[in-house]
Amino acid sequence: MGGVVALLGYELMNSTVLVKEMCKAMGARGPDESGWFVREEIALGNVASHKDPFKQTTQPLGNKNESIWICFDGELYNSAHLKNQLGYESSKMISDAELVLKIYEKKGQKCLKQLDGIFAFCIWDSLKKLVLCARDRFGVRPLYYYGISGKYIFASEIKVMFADANVRCVPNDSMIRRFLLTGDHYQNGDTFFAKVKELLPGYYATLNLKTNTFRVKRYWHLPQVPFLTKGKGVSAYKFLNIFRFTIKKMLPEEVKFAICLSGGVDSVSLASIVDELSKNSNKRNYTLISAISSSKMENERPYIEEFSRFKNVEINFVYLPISPKWKEVKDYVYHLEEPFNHFNFYLHYCVAKELKKKKIKIAFTGNGSDGFLWGFEQHRVAYLRSLWKNRDIGTFIVEIAGMLVQQDYSSLYERFNLVKMLAGILKGVFLGSKMESGDRIRLTDRFARLLDKTYLMSRFTRLKESPMDEVTKRATKDTGALERLFSSFSVEVRHPFLDSDFAELMLLLPSNQKIRRGIKKYVIRNAMKNLIPESIRKSKRKFPTAAPFVEWLVNLHPEISEMIQSKTFRERHMFNPEEIMRVFASLRQNKLDQGESWRFAQILWRIINVELWFETYIDPHDESSKVTG
Repeated sequence: MGGVVALLGYELMNSTVLVKEMCKAMGARGPDESGWFVREEIALGNVASHKDPFKQTTQPLGNKNESIWICFDGELYNSAHLKNQLGYESSKMISDAELVLKIYEKKGQKCLKQLDGIFAFCIWDSLKKLVLCARDRFGVRPLYYYGISGKYIFASEIKVMFADANVRCVPNDSMIRRFLLTGDHYQNGDTFFAKVKELLPGYYATLNLKTNTFRVKRYWHLPQVPFLTKGKGVSAYKFLNIFRFTIKKMLPEEVKFAICLSGGVDSVSLASIVDELSKNSNKRNYTLISAISSSKMENERPYIEEFSRFKNVEINFVYLPISPKWKEVKDYVYHLEEPFNHFNFYLHYCVAKELKKKKIKIAFTGNGSDGFLWGFEQHRVAYLRSLWKNRDIGTFIVEIAGMLVQQDYSSLYERFNLVKMLAGILKGVFLGSKMESGDRIRLTDRFARLLDKTYLMSRFTRLKESPMDEVTKRATKDTGALERLFSSFSVEVRHPFLDSDFAELMLLLPSNQKIRRGIKKYVIRNAMKNLIPESIRKSKRKFPTAAPFVEWLVNLHPEISEMIQSKTFRERHMFNPEEIMRVFASLRQNKLDQGESWRFAQILWRIINVELWFETYIDPHDESSKVTG
């Protein structure tokens, strides 16, 4: 992995200093090497982490006559095909950066459609006076940009842009308010920093210095398909073969890597295929790692241990702390760069830190399948609603019955949850209401009192609509946070379920291969028969995260209370400190029921996250930039 930066419109001396400072600030992304290329019009910078000795090269990299230069961060999975296309011998050692440069020389911007992998890059074409910056199809690699008064910055991280004192570190009030109310990161190209933009997945940007035009365009997107589809789809055998091929092309050849394992069907299926491929090649150069809470909360550990016995493999457990250190909570917020709804992702921070200790630079996850294989409860509601509207009453009844059979009735709490869930589903089906996440705040909600009333009623600029389709948004909503957390410890993450060809296959599957007789992700469960333990393949349970989220917040109450009662917090004019402290006391004294505790904890974390984000990024740059509504 690595990082890129490009500066345009700066004076030569300034750009030389800035590009070096920005590369230094991205040191965690590329601790092994850094380099820069500076000319009158442009400065390019690159940092790199050496994983594969056969693909190493010094960057930025120029073509033979040095008219075109590239800084590249990423990994191409079709490099063998591209070598053949360019006329190279398959045995020739050539870096991915050089391959992209060669293809750009031949095809210009059309080269993007030839690239299969995860990447972010910037190309400077001095003959055309053109900069081309692009990001991979599902945005696994990050890329941001900032432009004002004829100056432009492109970078893998937002925070490095502030090496330029003229880049204003100003909060995006509309994004912050939406986040506090919904927990959403809107995915429309805006960030929590005003004026700093995110280049969206599957997009590229061009800056033409001859015509002084800046354009952002999409070069790839998923096909548009109706939600309810019928047909034969693919057999379990074919699905498994494509899944196997997808994983195989992502596996590093000589480098040790890790698989982040939970007890769920996605990561266990991934680990099973990797184990099979490793045995076939007599190379077992991977480790399985899993984060487990030391608290008494129910978790997936029994399933993980069963998989360990099933495959006769060792699991490296990372035991989560009973209470995170406040300093590490701040570090977690710092590396995320923008407020993020889930404090439980701290477990990924802990896993990444452990991988760095083990000197492992690549990790695989099972992230992304829920969006394509209908792993969310909202998918079930939408499916049942579509069946009802299409008068497919027989299938509707079968799915309702199957859903009831698949539930866990082991405790009174689970039975209560079933009744509540069923009521929500039927309400969604017959009344058309959306199933909203439990941590969403309505203005009439009791938890709305946690926020300042004037702030809540203030009018902010309306956020522009997101151009991304709902499937892509759902599939990639956590990808950015995972990448930032792992990259902060110099670990690259790869997601087989976010391979574009495999994603299209999953998207185009008929509905009954995604949900059948109440079983979600039916096709992968069917394909993995005899390859994973039956208890996991047929598991009815959706366990909560391994992180003891509520317990963490309760144990951090001295630091949280001090923050909430501080003068700085009060003067934000965003929050209601007295109400927050009152409900927080009820949480600590076990006066809230389980559902209320979880919901309040989610909202409290958003408040904490926003405050720490202000303290980390906004306040040091401009004390006068506090939000006033």
